Amino acid sequence: MEIKKVTDPEFADYGKVLEGYDFKGLIKALEDKTPCPEGTVYVGSCPDLEYTDAFGVLQNNVYGGLPIQIGYCNGHNTKLI
Repeated sequence: MEIKKVTDPEFADYGKVLEGYDFKGLIKALEDKTPCPEGTVYVGSCPDLEYTDAFGVLQNNVYGGLPIQIGYCNGHNTKLI
């Protein structure tokens, strides 16, 4: 399996890397509020993340004010499938 970087041209159809945003508060909330479980967990909408400053910045500057959710996928995955 060849693992590529998200900046490689093959990813262009799927979006782009957003730069110039301050996500320190979001990263801190992820560290403090989303413990790493024994398996894996997917949370599509997490209020602890949606109350960060990053939520409003993303909603207004990236999604043009449309409703959004911030969630996470966390855990100890052992397979790429």
